[in-house]
This record gives sequence, C-alpha cells and structure tokens, in this order.
Amino acid sequence: MAIVRPEQPGDEAEIAAIHIAAFPDSTEADLVERLRGTEHWVPELSIVVQQETQLVAHVLLSRVTAGDAADALALGPVAVLPIHQRGGLGTAMVRMALDRARALGFDCVVAIGIPAFLTACGFRPAAPRGLTIEMDVPDEAFQVAELKPMGVLPGPVLWPDEWEGTGV
Repeated sequence: MAIVRPEQPGDEAEIAAIHIAAFPDSTEADLVERLRGTEHWVPELSIVVQQETQLVAHVLLSRVTAGDAADALALGPVAVLPIHQRGGLGTAMVRMALDRARALGFDCVVAIGIPAFLTACGFRPAAPRGLTIEMDVPDEAFQVAELKPMGVLPGPVLWPDEWEGTGV
C-alpha cells in the first residue's frame, strides 16, 4: 500500500537517492537541497510516495515569479525510482501536487519538460497565455497549469537563483 505525504525531517537522504537513481547525475538532487530552507520552499509541496518503509517517488513545487500571478509555483524536479517508472506514478503524483497547491490557494504552476507528460498532468502551453521565458526551449515544452480562474497573467517567468545550472 502506498502512502502519499509531505516530506518529513529525515527524508532528505532518501529523496536525494531517488533523484540520483532516476537521473544521470545529481543535478536534480542538488536542486532540491538548494531550495530546501529558502523562501521559495513550500514544505507541504515537497511530496513523497512511500511504499511500506521505502520512499519510491518525489515531486517538488516551489515558488517562482510567473507574469503578474500573485502566487506562482514551478514544477520540478519529479523523480520515480526506475523500478517503479512507466506505471503512471509520476503523472499521479504531479496531479496530486497540483491539487494540493490549488487547495493552498496558489494561482498557477509553470513547467519545462516533456510535452506529452505535462499535458497528461493537466498543463497547457504557456506562451499562448502570455508567459515568456528567456531560455531557448520549444514552445510545447514550456507549459502552465492554471489552478484558479485568472490564475495565469501575462509576463516573464523568473526562476530563483537556486535553479542555476539546471538548464532552467
């Protein structure tokens, strides 16, 4: 039986291990560590999936500036242990994270990623909504999920300095 819960003290090393197992290097694990404890960190939105005594997946939503939205978040990183990938766990986790962010009153969530994955999670292309970024990424890879009516307002998306070196 899987339990979905916010990160708790003592989970840090296991969360890092999930990201290191899921990605070719420690970039994502390092990002989570850099964000933890900053004003961008929202403790309720660092979410893990626990199966028995093992953490098997992690998703993070953290604060960013997105146009004129008052309370915007960025998705990422998202990681699932390789043995648990391709079963829909990542998509389900992101959807749950969006629901939690909506319940907390956030306006929108921006993301850069695989278009089909983001669309399956409830995201839509951000450029037609008036959001811009300074990175050279395909329009279909830059997406936004609106969490409440009028939650997406035009303007630039700015990631915190902690994201430096991640490709964002």
